[in-house]
Amino acid sequence: MSSSFPLNSPTIPANVRTLHSRDELPNLLIDLGLTGVGVEVGTYRGDYAAHLLAYWPGTLHCVDPWLSQPDWVDMLSTDQPTQDANYDATRQALAPYGDRAVLHRATSDYAAHQLAPLAPFDFVYIDARHDAPHPLEDIERWAPLIRPSGLLCGHDYLLDGTYATGVYAVKSAVDGWMAAHGSQSIGNRLRSPRTLSRPG
Repeated sequence: MSSSFPLNSPTIPANVRTLHSRDELPNLLIDLGLTGVGVEVGTYRGDYAAHLLAYWPGTLHCVDPWLSQPDWVDMLSTDQPTQDANYDATRQALAPYGDRAVLHRATSDYAAHQLAPLAPFDFVYIDARHDAPHPLEDIERWAPLIRPSGLLCGHDYLLDGTYATGVYAVKSAVDGWMAAHGSQSIGNRLRSPRTLSRPG
């Protein structure tokens, strides 16, 4: 299940393309001049963070508690030794990028408070817990930290429900937040990457 979402604000050109893969996000960020500092919430083993850093020139703050969470029903919910191994794998994957990769072993809530003094960010990419109420909480805590011309992006924009991979409530969170803030999506198809941005 890989689908993503980019929201737009009036400052984003109307002709911005819909992404067909999240792998295209670095190019979109560069095209929009968003090449400073970004945040990834939910880093797992660092694979996507490494992709961003390989094709985008900025500094990326990677947020993940790498912590066993027994109440989390998801294929990535594992015991603590596995989480520690994931953290070590992330450090190894991102080591080639030096100080452009900044790891924060912390919850989304704690990291948002910790990183707030560094705001505004060019973008935040959310791929953390997918079960309610976490997707909406993540959007609400990170959106205020993004510059008006920046992007709030994410992954797994699927119909809410229980899948073999876990419990998902991303779509209702994204759609509800967009409606409440008068935002519009650049792309609007399930299972295709879309980008969200803070309303102007």
